[in-house]
Amino acid sequence: MSWNIRCFNREKLTNLKQYLDEMTRKIVSKNRLYNDSYNIERSNFIDVIVLLETWSTENDQFDTYKIKNYNNFSITRPKGKKGGGILIYIHKKFQAIKIDSMINGDIEFLLLKLIIEEECWFILGIYRKPQGDLERFLDCFEEIVAKVDVQRLIIAGDINVNILKACHKTSSYIDCIQSLNLKFNEAVTRDNMLFRSSGSLIDHCLISHDIDNYLAFTSTKITKMSDHNFVLLLLQLKTFSKRKVRLTKSILNETTAIDNINWALFNWNVDPHDGNVDFYWNSLYKTISKLIDDSTTKRTIRLPKNESTLPMWADKKYQSMLHTLNNLSDKIERFKLNGRPFDLLECKYKEMNSIRTEYGSIIAKLFYKRMSLRGNKEAWEIINELAGRKKEIQQLILITNNNEIIVNEAEIAQTFQSKFISIVGKPLNPIKSLRNKYFGPLVSKTFVFDEVSPLYINNVIHSLPNKKSTGLDNISTKVMKGISELFSIHLCNFFNIMVRTGKYPDRLKSSIIVPIYKGGNPTSADNYRPISLLSCVDKVLEKVIFGQMNEWMEKNHLHDNYQYGFRGRRGCQEAIAMALNIIGEALDTYGSVIVISFDISKAFDNVNLIILLRKLYFLGFRSTAHDLIESFLTSRRQTVKYKESLSDSEEIMRGVPQGSNGGPFLFTCMINDLQNLSTTSKLIKYADDLLLILPIETEILDEYRNVSNLEHDMNILYDYYDSNDLLLNYEKSNYTFIGKVKDTHLEAFMSDKGISKCESINYLGFELSSNVYFTDQINKVAKAMGNGLNALKHMKKELTISALKQFYFSHIFSRVSYCSFALMRAKSTDIDRLQHLQNKIIKVIYGLPKMFSTSELYKTVACDSLTIIGTIYLSLIVMVKKCIISNDDSLPDVHCFRPSARNSNVYVRKAKNRYLKRGIIHIGCNLYNQLPENIKQLHEVSLFKKHVRTYLLRHTDSLLRQGQFTHNKIAL
Repeated sequence: MSWNIRCFNREKLTNLKQYLDEMTRKIVSKNRLYNDSYNIERSNFIDVIVLLETWSTENDQFDTYKIKNYNNFSITRPKGKKGGGILIYIHKKFQAIKIDSMINGDIEFLLLKLIIEEECWFILGIYRKPQGDLERFLDCFEEIVAKVDVQRLIIAGDINVNILKACHKTSSYIDCIQSLNLKFNEAVTRDNMLFRSSGSLIDHCLISHDIDNYLAFTSTKITKMSDHNFVLLLLQLKTFSKRKVRLTKSILNETTAIDNINWALFNWNVDPHDGNVDFYWNSLYKTISKLIDDSTTKRTIRLPKNESTLPMWADKKYQSMLHTLNNLSDKIERFKLNGRPFDLLECKYKEMNSIRTEYGSIIAKLFYKRMSLRGNKEAWEIINELAGRKKEIQQLILITNNNEIIVNEAEIAQTFQSKFISIVGKPLNPIKSLRNKYFGPLVSKTFVFDEVSPLYINNVIHSLPNKKSTGLDNISTKVMKGISELFSIHLCNFFNIMVRTGKYPDRLKSSIIVPIYKGGNPTSADNYRPISLLSCVDKVLEKVIFGQMNEWMEKNHLHDNYQYGFRGRRGCQEAIAMALNIIGEALDTYGSVIVISFDISKAFDNVNLIILLRKLYFLGFRSTAHDLIESFLTSRRQTVKYKESLSDSEEIMRGVPQGSNGGPFLFTCMINDLQNLSTTSKLIKYADDLLLILPIETEILDEYRNVSNLEHDMNILYDYYDSNDLLLNYEKSNYTFIGKVKDTHLEAFMSDKGISKCESINYLGFELSSNVYFTDQINKVAKAMGNGLNALKHMKKELTISALKQFYFSHIFSRVSYCSFALMRAKSTDIDRLQHLQNKIIKVIYGLPKMFSTSELYKTVACDSLTIIGTIYLSLIVMVKKCIISNDDSLPDVHCFRPSARNSNVYVRKAKNRYLKRGIIHIGCNLYNQLPENIKQLHEVSLFKKHVRTYLLRHTDSLLRQGQFTHNKIAL
């Protein structure tokens, strides 16, 4: 066998140091393997050079990538060529030898001999399937090795799959590597061998169940690696993201990369904090971060006007785009009014729109080129900054009750731990547990957990949100999803054993607590909410356990009908709709109503576990299911984390975890028997948010009748919460009157209780005003739209129309559409104010002049946008449809009557006064009845909403002409 050996002419690289310094300014775009153009990167302790080759099937030979200029080493891949690979070596003193080889015309080798100090590295790249058996392949490989002095080995490319496909005698990837090692006659030891394998390794290992051996083989070498070896290991971990596994998105993501390393070491009892793992990673991360900071010194999105202000990473393509952009900008300026009559501008609108489209596409490329260097998160940080959204507290300072100032991170973490544990670590009161009389009737049926399949567990894993936060095991959801096919089998078996035995593992009961600022004085630990960071395994198990329990309660109608939150079709908007319906009935009958919002002190943290378990027993969770929940709730431990500091671990005596799937469900079970209380008022519950609505009777002989009714209800509530070891906080509770009549005796009674009066109550983000027009909610929405309008004016030159629309729908329209059905009570002037703001926003998005016709705006430009009245109508119709589909008492006055298949109208009882005539029920049902029959026959809410929206868009003209909401002005 003959070898064709050629040496590179290194004399053409005249000034290598200058070349490397120049290349430090360039970053490899997204670190992709195959790009049309490659840049070179350099760090403080490694100099990386990338060489590329491709195999030409036409000529049966290598087509070397064309090197345009040896001074800047710009490398371009030939068009239409596929294949090739990246070989990385470290530069100190170097010599490169290229060997082209043909073994039966099927194997390609690229060999580089690299001298680092006095050490020699041998890099082998295999990019095609070797034909023949493994023994012949190893013989050829040994012949290559004999030509160089091999001390260390890096195997690159798809060797993991290619060798396995050619191997007939061994079945494991590790066995193949060990066979290679034997062929080298122990010249390359196992500790000096490093693999840079592609993601197909994981694909194969998931099928052959060989990933345990591979990771165990890798993890044994980490503590012995040099700096350079560890860098290449990180590159190896990064390559997993290029396939289905997606263990990490970028090597620049510190948290995810460390998660991957910890995950690789977790199952083999290797402590990741031993050795130099953190040191090596931090060094690499700081180096690459410095390169990015140097390359993107400007933090704003403003476009440079001349070459002197160009960023360092600007290339010729960027300059060409910028030049075209400036020309288009001048054209747009010429199309503006500039003294011309308005009709001329309108005639030129189509041409101007085409120019703006090209303008926007170039802007998008420039914007995303900059943002790609910072990442999507930082891009949204810039947008949020322009939108005026609040920033997190950068440096936390705590002040204790003794006026002691705490700045140290470890002391802050311990202070939070002491504060939180003073609540959850408080011993349970067994006397209250025994004397509690609020348990409700005993359910005759008994709940039994169903065993699950691996496919079900796999679906649950993929339903988890992609978050970087991890529990104490350092396993992130991205890693979990990457190994879900293999891991779901083991987790399925584990869950089925767990529900049979009724035991929950102790290792999954430990949680990390992160303090989240909730408002008020930031220096007080009382104004922080403890949020649990649980293990991803625990999240999956909780979702399965409490999903089955909640489904069983819904099926048997055990939930309180006035309990909203964490239930299907029972969200915030449904809770507010129910509250408004009750208020409307009270105003229709009595003319006035008092609304009280109660605050429960530390509701989730104060749950008495003995009482909770007894209530679960009454609800039908007995036997093994009861044992499993008891095992889940008891012997839990928590550790507070602030930045990088952890507090001491302490045991939790009471409470349900916040931030978990089971916490809200268990709390709703705790207060589920509120429905059995005999109160005059109505109680709306959304988890721990309690709203009391009491009608005020005016035509009564006893002037203290209202006070006695309210006092009776409040005494029952106080006794209920006290018996359940919970506490109503009157100081943080507030109330308001809605209607014309206000009872002075009630005001005096509430003042004695310490409950403050306010003009509006913020319940679930909606302002329940003392007047019936909800002016405070209108002002809140108008303020959000005004802030969004100012932000759009700043961003319109940097973002495309599609990006501006995305910002509008996510940051502005979401505020408008939230509980928009309640705005049917608003005054026509308030609706016009919101409509005027929306018109301004749409004109800014599309770059239209202020005097552009509103009717033409929604006909030609924003033909996919609903008006304010259209948004309100859509919300009303969808709310009625939800009530019909759910067929429950969420809005009890809605009755669906279908005398024939051709008639699907909804009928409601007759209202006495104007309030209910302009309420959700009457206007919503009248609008629903005007829909075409084919739309009303749709049963899926999302599909129904889509068709109704299309139907309303066709009637935009009539909606724009609609004024105040009255019973005779709702025709579509």
